[in-house]
Amino acid sequence: MATGPRESIRTAREPAPDRPRIARAAAGIRALPAGRRLAWAVFLTTQLLLLVQWAAFYPGIFSWDSLTYVWQVTTGHWVADHSVAYDALLWLSLQVTGGVAALTLLQTVAAAAALAYTATGLHRLGARARWIWAATTVAAVMPSTASFLMFVWKDVGFALSALLAFAAVAHLVAARLDGSRRRRRDLWLLALGLSGLGLFRNDGLPVVLVAVVVLIIFLPGSRRVLTAIGAGVCALTAGLTLVVYPALGVQLPHGDSVVALNLADVAVVYGEDPKSFTAADLALMTQVAPLSHWSGQAANCWFADPTMYPPMDRRAVDRLSGPLLSLWTRVLERTPQLVLKARLCRGQIAWSPVDGPSNIPGAATVVAGPEMPGGLPAGWNDNFNWSYPNASLHGNPYLPALVSHPFSATLRRELVSVYNHSKSSTFQWLFWRGASWCYLTYAVLLWTAFRRRARPVVGLIGVTLGLQLTVLAANPSQLARYMIAPIFIGLMCLPLLSVRRRNRVSVSPEGPESPEP
Repeated sequence: MATGPRESIRTAREPAPDRPRIARAAAGIRALPAGRRLAWAVFLTTQLLLLVQWAAFYPGIFSWDSLTYVWQVTTGHWVADHSVAYDALLWLSLQVTGGVAALTLLQTVAAAAALAYTATGLHRLGARARWIWAATTVAAVMPSTASFLMFVWKDVGFALSALLAFAAVAHLVAARLDGSRRRRRDLWLLALGLSGLGLFRNDGLPVVLVAVVVLIIFLPGSRRVLTAIGAGVCALTAGLTLVVYPALGVQLPHGDSVVALNLADVAVVYGEDPKSFTAADLALMTQVAPLSHWSGQAANCWFADPTMYPPMDRRAVDRLSGPLLSLWTRVLERTPQLVLKARLCRGQIAWSPVDGPSNIPGAATVVAGPEMPGGLPAGWNDNFNWSYPNASLHGNPYLPALVSHPFSATLRRELVSVYNHSKSSTFQWLFWRGASWCYLTYAVLLWTAFRRRARPVVGLIGVTLGLQLTVLAANPSQLARYMIAPIFIGLMCLPLLSVRRRNRVSVSPEGPESPEP
C-alpha cells in the first residue's frame, strides 16, 4: 500500500523500532555541542569518583574546628570567629537530616559542578578536551583535593568559591578573546564565587580585592561591571558581619582572637631585640603574661598559637586589646624589619614549596589526618577531647553523627593509607604545598598569554595571587589547608599547555563552533 508524503517523512525521521537504546543515547550525546558534552563528562566522572571518597569517609572527616562548629550551632553559642555561613549550612544539615552526611555530600556535588564549569571555560580558551578531563579526574582522586572535600570545614567552601571565581574569570576572558558577548550568568557566578571568599573565611576580602584589581587591569572593557561586583561583595560581607549577624545574636570575635597575630609579632621581636622595648611597653606586656612567656614559647616565629597558650591571660588580652594593638604599632614603627621577618616566617606555607626545619616546633607542614586521635569503647572516639565527661559536647544529641562508619572498611583503609603516604616529606611539595602550584599557575598562564598573544589571559592569576598574598600577610601557622585552593586552580591551569599558538576556532559551551576574529 502506498504511503503519502507526510507519512513517508515522519517514518524516515522516527527511529527504527529495533534500534538499541544505547545507540540512540549515544547519538543524542554526539548531537550536543562540544563544550556541553565535556561539561557532562567532567561532572559525571568527578561526581562518581568523589562519591567513592564520600562512601569511604562517611559521614565525613572531622577536625578540632569541626567540633567547634557543632558545639556553636547546637548550643546557641554562635560566634563569627570562623564562618557563620558555613555554620549555617552545618546547622541546616543537622536539623534536617540529624547528621553531617548531607553537608559533605553537597560539597561533592558543588565540587563536581565547579569542575565542570571550569572545564567549559578552559575549553573556550582553547585547551584540549582530553587534557581538561584528565586534570579534573586527578582533582577528584588526589588526597589534597578529593579527600579534603570530605572534611567538615569552612575551608572547603572557601576553596570551592575560589575555584568558581577562577572558572568565571576563564569564561569572561574567553568571551573577550573570541569577540562574543559576555554572559550575565558568568558575571553572577563570579559574584557568587567572590562572595564565598568573603563569607567562608574572615580574611577573604583581601583576596577579593586583589582578584578584582587584577581583572580590572587585564580586562579594561569590563571595568565598570567588575568594580561594581567587587564593591557589592565587600558591602555584602561587611554588612552581614557588622550589622546582620549581631542583629541575629551572633557574637563578634573576641578581642583576644583579633589581636593574636599582632601579639605573636610582638613576642618574636621581643625575643630577638628586648632592648627596643620601653618600660611602659614591658609594664603593659606583664599585665597579660610574664616576660618569660613573651621571650619563650611565644617567640616562635613559625607558630602563632603558643603566644595565646597559658600563662597568657586571654581575658586580660580581651580587656586590653586596644592598648596591645597600639603596642604592636609602636613595635612596627621601631623595628619594621623584625615584624616583616616574623610574618615571612609564619607565612612560609604561602611562598615556599618546602616546609621549614624539622627540629623547630611548628616549622613543619601541618596536614590534618582523616583519623581522630584517641578512642572510647564501642567504636566511639574522644572527638578531640570534646566528648569526655564534663567536656563541652558530652551528652550532645548529635554526637552519634560525628562517628565514622564507612560503607566499606577496606576502602577506607586503602584511602587512609594513600592519604598518609601523601603527607610524607617526599611528596609534600606536590600534594600539600600550595606555593608550588601558585608558581606553576603563574608560569602556565604567562606562557599561554604569550602563545595566544592574548594579554587578558594574565587576568586569570588574580584569585591565586590574592590567596597567596593574603596568607603571606596574616597566617597563624603552617597549615596546608590554607593553600588548598591554589592546588585546585593549578591543576586546572595545566590543560592550557595544550593551547595552540593560534586557535582557529573557539568552542562555546552553549552552541556550535564560531570562528575566532
